[in-house]
Amino acid sequence: GEDWATGGSWGLGTAYQCTSFYAALVECSVRKHGYPAGFYVGSNCGGSAQKIFGCLAQGVTWLHLYDWGPLDRWAEGSNAWSDNEGEYYAILAAACALGPADVIIAEGRREPRRVAILYNRSHEIMHHGTGRMNHDWMWTFIGMKQSHVPVEVIIEEDLNPEDLKRYDCIYLGGFNLARHHLAELRRWVEGGGLLIGNTGAAMYDIYDDPMPETAALFGARQAISGASQTGSVARVKFQATEWFPEADFAPAGMTFILEPTAGKSLATYRGGECAATVNPLGKGQAILLGFQPGFIFRDNGRGAGKLRGWLEAPVLKRLGRQRAEFDYPLSEVTLFEHDSGLAVMLADFGWSSPKEGSLLSVQTDRPVREVVSALRGPLEWKRQADRIEIKTPRLDPVDVVILR
Repeated sequence: GEDWATGGSWGLGTAYQCTSFYAALVECSVRKHGYPAGFYVGSNCGGSAQKIFGCLAQGVTWLHLYDWGPLDRWAEGSNAWSDNEGEYYAILAAACALGPADVIIAEGRREPRRVAILYNRSHEIMHHGTGRMNHDWMWTFIGMKQSHVPVEVIIEEDLNPEDLKRYDCIYLGGFNLARHHLAELRRWVEGGGLLIGNTGAAMYDIYDDPMPETAALFGARQAISGASQTGSVARVKFQATEWFPEADFAPAGMTFILEPTAGKSLATYRGGECAATVNPLGKGQAILLGFQPGFIFRDNGRGAGKLRGWLEAPVLKRLGRQRAEFDYPLSEVTLFEHDSGLAVMLADFGWSSPKEGSLLSVQTDRPVREVVSALRGPLEWKRQADRIEIKTPRLDPVDVVILR
């Protein structure tokens, strides 16, 4: 993988955090094959520490910091970055934070990813960039990361009985899907999975023929809103239910009007049309959204906004409390476990974490005798039942908390 993310357009509006999504794509491509995974980290674009942590969090461990000086002359006419003092500090901070935990991180077990987002290549083949679906998937991925939910990317070949066993929740987007993959997803839902579809999900098969099986799966039919309905679909309102909190927001991107059949309505547009449904199937549930949830997260304050809780609600209902919880939302949290202890990687993607620090809660039944920050030394901590509650220092911009 290769990264040129900046605080501007090359960061796709995410600043540096899109690197985490692209690292997840790299990890997805090698997951079944045992290939080494590497990443070119564009240090000249800034954010080296966060980018290093974003890659390692997705299991990408072979990193080339492209390309760090000092240089005697301008590279390619524009890449003279050896005088960027902040990046020397960022690389040093990342290396020093990882060093004391290297055995735990390199040889330990990364917390399993129980949530997956489908990168739907069939949609891109048949419908090109319609709906900018890949950006919506990216923002949904970032939303899960900022809720500190372990998440990864999958592709259609992962929609088989053995691989689906790994996941409790899957996000499905894109207009096209093979019929046999849709059938596998239905069996997975009936076995207890939570499927969240959006914006015309799997309306067509891979030949662009209509797929009525999708309406049976979600308990609702989907129709794209037309120009005459622009005002009618300008707002979405959720009443508080077991799946979502009360919310009222403007949808972004494409919108679809839903017609419930067996499904129950969860939300309406301004004009009264159905905007979201839930359909129980066997032991599981299929939720359908008529809009793009990643863009909703992006446009409403992201991790610090009130709709962070809306996006994470159905996932956390399915998963329960996370093993690692951090009360600074504009961050990524990754838990590793090894015979010698636990390590929690923390990375600040909000530019400035609270000066007074934050609270980290780690679930473990293992006896703990000391908790240290790799960069700041011993930390204040206490046990609360099966959790270790830790007062962390301010991230600058990364740290690793080690429990031994």
